[in-house]
Amino acid sequence: MTRRVTIQTPLGEQLQFRKLEGTEALSDLFSLEVDLVSPSKNIDPKALLGKAASVVVETEGLGKRYLSGLVTHFGMRGRIIAGLPTACVCGPGFGSPRAKPISRFSST
Repeated sequence: MTRRVTIQTPLGEQLQFRKLEGTEALSDLFSLEVDLVSPSKNIDPKALLGKAASVVVETEGLGKRYLSGLVTHFGMRGRIIAGLPTACVCGPGFGSPRAKPISRFSST
């Protein structure tokens, strides 16, 4: 089965999906940590913090699945050949959003 995964944010095509890790449990809030890539070094965290973001998973014959939340953390670091690794954490939107560097990036 072929899957295509994209990210929808207020920044449009500036951010491209790379990896997703999420947690969800009974009686607990969900959290999605999304690794992204961007060719731009000049992404303003204020353009994302507190805003809606959706990971869109397209599957063959099963349509699209949307994993949505509010961006609660955002950070950038390092370089890879394709662009600047970037990450954001999305949750249900409780609490005040704040900029926080995210230090864990995969090397693949």
